[in-house]
Amino acid sequence: MTLNEFKFTYKTNDIFKLMILSDLHVQSPEADIIRLKKDLESIKDDDKAYIIGNGDWFDAIVVPDIRYSKTSDDTKTPAIINECADQLESIMSPYRDKILGIGIGNHAWKYVKKCGTDPVLLLCKTLSTETHQIKHLGYSGIARFKFEHEVGGGIKNFIYYQHHGWGAGMQTEGGSITKYARHAKNWRAALHVYGHDHHKEFKELPTRLGMASQACKWQEEKEYLVLAGSYLKTFNKLNYPTYSEENGMHPTPLGCVVVSLQVKHDEMVISDASYI
Repeated sequence: MTLNEFKFTYKTNDIFKLMILSDLHVQSPEADIIRLKKDLESIKDDDKAYIIGNGDWFDAIVVPDIRYSKTSDDTKTPAIINECADQLESIMSPYRDKILGIGIGNHAWKYVKKCGTDPVLLLCKTLSTETHQIKHLGYSGIARFKFEHEVGGGIKNFIYYQHHGWGAGMQTEGGSITKYARHAKNWRAALHVYGHDHHKEFKELPTRLGMASQACKWQEEKEYLVLAGSYLKTFNKLNYPTYSEENGMHPTPLGCVVVSLQVKHDEMVISDASYI
């Protein structure tokens, strides 16, 4: 598990956006690269929009893996991981200054355990520059987003938690929400992000009510749950099934969740900006 801090300068009422990219599964012919590029283009000119990766950017299923099938491998050379890394670098390099960090998912983690090489770490290093270092966020992690007013002072903190996810994947979005909402209770954060299940959802969790530390009054703590989505299509057009089809999974909406963080004078307003 990783601990990180990201620092930003703001003016009151500035709106920051956080594009959460999970489960790209580059290597699979069913990875929707066209949709990914279109979504990335939507934040290209927004200087307050950032990207954070929550794992499985690489499909990372190589030939000796028992899950391997030629129908699920879109690469052209034996150097599968190298080819995928080159493709991801090509896709993400125009946005490298926006990428805060990239997490590792179960696919790449299995590859690390079997082969002793971390493709996510290599991608972080490749995309980093002298002035902007992209952090490896691990399988799970907590990060403090520290906002400091441009004239000094006025520091506001926003706590972000992410975990790639676990299990065989839930058949229903409701099942994933229940599973991860229960887990989120273990962590103090304003935003709880999970991937892996390929569902896409932004949901406000029950408000925590307590007492303010500096005054004798009620204080509300709002928390939000994000199921981060995926760019892997459930079905193909072949005689032979995808993993999802073979295991009876239903079609899932493609894309990602974009979270809006508006830094007001007395609060941080969190909302779903996926369709803005």
